Amino acid sequence: TWYYKAFILKDYYKEKESGKMDSKSRMQAIEAIKKNLELDPKNKYAEECKKIAAYLATTFYNDAAKELNEQKFQSAYNNYHNYLESVKISQPLKTDTAALFYAGYSAYMSKNNNEALNYFNKVLELKYREPNLYYCLGKLYWSTGEKDKAINILTQGSKIF
Repeated sequence: TWYYKAFILKDYYKEKESGKMDSKSRMQAIEAIKKNLELDPKNKYAEECKKIAAYLATTFYNDAAKELNEQKFQSAYNNYHNYLESVKISQPLKTDTAALFYAGYSAYMSKNNNEALNYFNKVLELKYREPNLYYCLGKLYWSTGEKDKAINILTQGSKIF
């Protein structure tokens, strides 16, 4: 039942809500997928659910990139976050460092400093190579009074770039 709910909600999103950033059907489809995977001990519909999650993840990513280009940073952050959560369902071993960085950047630009620090530190650990990572982290640390961390991260960045 949860698989069919996810399938119907995905199709509803595709036909009626495609392009709506606040689509309820898309989020409900993800929740139905999670419930199916939780309650289906034989994984009868797991592959189909993962395909739906992959499709929806792509829509979140596309919306995130669009919103980022339009400098709608809070919406971009929400969509990158939803993309990363959806990808965990369809491809649990995938690490999309670019999406992690842009989630952090969108959070940073929308003044969501805790989330920005969280995402930036993840990509830093993954050795993501982007000069703005060091710049934004340095500014975040400086603004929170962590001057030593700010100087250290900016020094690291200047050595690399």
